[in-house]
Amino acid sequence: IEPRKLPKRELEASADLRSTAYLVKSIEIFKEAEVWKNLRKHAEKLKVMRICDAGQTDKINKESYFDSTEIGLSQFGYNIPNWLTKKVLVSKIKSLEKSQIYYGNKVVKLLNYADRSLVKLSDGKIISTKLIVGADGKNSDIRFLSNIKIKKWDDVQDAIAFVTTHEKE
Repeated sequence: IEPRKLPKRELEASADLRSTAYLVKSIEIFKEAEVWKNLRKHAEKLKVMRICDAGQTDKINKESYFDSTEIGLSQFGYNIPNWLTKKVLVSKIKSLEKSQIYYGNKVVKLLNYADRSLVKLSDGKIISTKLIVGADGKNSDIRFLSNIKIKKWDDVQDAIAFVTTHEKE
């Protein structure tokens, strides 16, 4: 169930231009799912991680560097553009015999039973399923509709993600 259509190109307005760092165990899952060969050519090795603490100031108070070779790895994993990961995974899902993707919909109601769940979509369609995976972000509708409680706290941390392009490639 996907609220937005999949972008056809990287720079299309609906494309998620962020990237995600997938650690080695995640790459193993991509290999098992037979999608790694399509992701690998766009993956950038994650050899060093840098963590900065600026606290409440604009000045970095503390920095830590972690090098993958310190623990005997050539890399921690790979950074892969989100739009590409989604494109490859959607292609894999579409290739599976009993799979279906519902675009332009959200889950608006969820009923859980011992042997199945019923999911009502924003277009009124009702789906019966044995497994629901809530991969819909920090304000998850699936979590809310499932009455899964969470604890929140503000640890005064922020992250910045951005993409730049240049007129000369």
